[in-house]
Amino acid sequence: MSFLVEIPENAYVADAFDAFAPTAGFSLGTARAMMWVSQLAYEARHARGKIAPVLARWSMTPAAILANDGRGPLSLASTRGIVARGRGATVIAFAGTDPVALPNWVTNFNLGPRPRLVHRGFEMAVAAVWRDLADALRTAAQDGDAIILTGHSLGGALAIVAADRAVRELKIMPTAVYAFGSPRVAGPEFALAYRAHGLEEQTFRLVHGLDMIAAMPPSRLGFRHVGHLVWCARGQCFSRVEQRHGGPCDEPQFIPTLARGYRQRARDILAGERLPSSRRGLLGWYQTFVLPPTIVDHLPERYRRACEGPPALRPQPDRPSA
Repeated sequence: MSFLVEIPENAYVADAFDAFAPTAGFSLGTARAMMWVSQLAYEARHARGKIAPVLARWSMTPAAILANDGRGPLSLASTRGIVARGRGATVIAFAGTDPVALPNWVTNFNLGPRPRLVHRGFEMAVAAVWRDLADALRTAAQDGDAIILTGHSLGGALAIVAADRAVRELKIMPTAVYAFGSPRVAGPEFALAYRAHGLEEQTFRLVHGLDMIAAMPPSRLGFRHVGHLVWCARGQCFSRVEQRHGGPCDEPQFIPTLARGYRQRARDILAGERLPSSRRGLLGWYQTFVLPPTIVDHLPERYRRACEGPPALRPQPDRPSA
C-alpha cells in the first residue's frame, strides 16, 4: 500500500471503538469502528510499526495479517487485510484498492466470462488468502467470538465474498458484514444464494453520496448488490435511520450516478464551493479541486466522516488524536 491510502498513525482516533457492539443488527457505533479498522487494513505493510499500536489504542490485538505477495497460481491477486481480536469479537478487515497497485486493478477488472456467478477477480483475491482466513474464522468460532467482516471499496466486496464462502465451506455464520462503498460482487444467482444462506440480514452496505464505485459493475452487465443499503448524502452522516433501505436493493445505478456527478461538478464550479479534503499538501489540493465528486465521495476519509455522528459538511484535516 502507498501514501495515497495510508494516514499518519496519530490520525487514528482513540475512541473509535467506544460505541462498538459485537452484535447483529446495524449500529452506527459499530459502523464507525469498522470504518476505522477498514482504514487500518490499508496499513498492512506496517504490521508492527503501526497496526499493533493502533489496535492497542482500541483495546484490540492483532491476530493475523492477510497478505498475498503475488506468488503461486493466484499471483494476479494482491490481497491485504488484518485480523483483530478483542471486545468479544474477531474483526476481519480487507484493504481496498491502492491507486498505484496494478494487481488491485487487475482484480477489479477481472470480471470473468459469466457475471451471473461471482466476480472472478474478487473470488481469486479471497482464495489467495483463504487458508489463513479460514484458520482465523475457525478459531473465532471455537472461542465463541462474534465475527465481523468489513472493508472499504474492493475490501468491502472481498468481505462479502468471504462471508459467503465461510457459510458455504466452513458452516460459520458471520455476526455482521459492513461494506463501505463496495462494488457489486456477482450476479442474480449469487444474490439469491446469499439470501438463502441467511447473510442478507447481517450485511450492511454503506454508500456515501455520489460514490461511483458503489454503482459498478453496472447492473446491465448482470451484476447485483446484496445486503441492506445504508445511504447518506455527500458531506452528511449515516445516523438518520430513514436512510436505511430494508430488503433487496440494487442502488445506486451507474448512469444516474454519473449524470448526478456531472451536475454536482457544475454546481461546485458555479458556486465556488467544494468539500475540502482532510489530506494536506498537494494530495489534498488534488482531491478537492481535480477529482470529480463521484470519486471524491468514495474516498476513505469521506466514509470516516460519514460515520462520525452529526452531519459534518466540512471534514477536518487529519490530525493527532486527543
